[in-house]
Amino acid sequence: MFARIQGFVAQLVCAVSALVLIPAPPVGAQWALEYVGTLPAALRPGAPVGGPAVEFGAAVALDRDVLVVGAPLEDSTGLSNSGAVYVYERVGGAWTLDQKLRAPTEINGEQFGYSVGVALGGEGLDYIVVGAPLSPGGGEVYVFRRLSGGAWEHETSLLHLDAENGDRFGEGVAIDYFVPPNGLSGTPAGFFIAVGAPQDNDPGASGGNEGSVSVYQRTGGPPSWGPPIKFIGDEASARLGLSLAMDGPFIVAGGDGYDADMGFNEGGGESFTQANQVGAAFNYVEGFHLRVETPLDTNGLGSAAAIRYDQAPDAIVAALGSPLDDLGGFDVGRVFVYDLDPEGQVPENTLTEVAIVQAPGLPAQARFGTSIAMWSDVMMVGAPGIQPDGAVYVFEMGGGVASFWNFRGVLLPPSPPVDCVSGQAVAVQWPRAGAGCFSLGLEEDAVFVHEIAFLFFDGFESGDAMAWSATSP
Repeated sequence: MFARIQGFVAQLVCAVSALVLIPAPPVGAQWALEYVGTLPAALRPGAPVGGPAVEFGAAVALDRDVLVVGAPLEDSTGLSNSGAVYVYERVGGAWTLDQKLRAPTEINGEQFGYSVGVALGGEGLDYIVVGAPLSPGGGEVYVFRRLSGGAWEHETSLLHLDAENGDRFGEGVAIDYFVPPNGLSGTPAGFFIAVGAPQDNDPGASGGNEGSVSVYQRTGGPPSWGPPIKFIGDEASARLGLSLAMDGPFIVAGGDGYDADMGFNEGGGESFTQANQVGAAFNYVEGFHLRVETPLDTNGLGSAAAIRYDQAPDAIVAALGSPLDDLGGFDVGRVFVYDLDPEGQVPENTLTEVAIVQAPGLPAQARFGTSIAMWSDVMMVGAPGIQPDGAVYVFEMGGGVASFWNFRGVLLPPSPPVDCVSGQAVAVQWPRAGAGCFSLGLEEDAVFVHEIAFLFFDGFESGDAMAWSATSP
């Protein structure tokens, strides 16, 4: 059981969409990924304070035409690694820098921008959340608001309940705006934020580093947010909240320290959902414990998390990355997929994966699963260990069934090599994907925004033109 205390993904992606149906290709056809228009747009921080390598792209979040990029190691006047966030907007088909955000009171070493999330268009408001896990007092999350297309302004800051130095509150953040369909008419509509603190200590336990997830609802204020519902990991060293994702009323959180009874320390995750109740009362409850069926060779599971909520047959699907997984080679990595709407299961049960996803031909130390993003039937997985500059792999869920995934292609930084590592962070809202590509040396960091579409070609030797094509609107 979790300790429950009444007190948005990246998220990498926050989107609720109808299922996009892509027509089946002819027999023998080959799938491919093609760029729409030009090659990826390269977004760079220009002249960041403290030099070019500020981990610009360490966190990315995308909602419609707004892309949010964290640069947690950027300096400020007299401060080191205070961090910054860059907000880009797509206008007339081009991405331009809309605004640069900093903490209202900058703090040395807090790494503002370590995690980011964005949610647009609910109640005439847009929100950005920014995690600063090394802020004094155990970490801090900054909430920025934009009214009717104006400037982004700091609205409030979220602090950890029972905070202690080293909690790393803000390691993961997620935000979403959710209007429930008829089937969830008792679920309140509005903005919701989830925050992970993987080194939080359960005051009622002796092990430490159980980790926690805190969930906030926007109340309209003042104050605009709070108080949170807090869930604490149920194992010592679980590090729950290391990764977070939210879609609609559902949250998935990873913790790389979960230990199976056999002692493999393979990692795992937890899911949470809004309670379906009468009225507008704010309530989240425990979902499922997410584990692996065979823990051997699994390492780092829960380092990345993604979730999608849709109207497909398997409506609620989550994924956890295991980038240090050794099956197939040292630190090759895998992704484990979970059906969070299973028949015959009740909340608080333990679920194991319905699919294990791994790109073909991965080399040792690929670290596939370092980042994950999902939108509708598309899943993108970062593998920063692919030489020379990392890669992002693209998969499609077959027929809306969580146990079946098709490999569709790979996104690479443009050639020639750019001396940065792609795949550390990824966001997707089809047909766009943003991949963080930050330098390990003195080269300038970048985020590449790919405008892509699924294309499938006929398989005939005649070389005929494209037989079918489909993109998501």
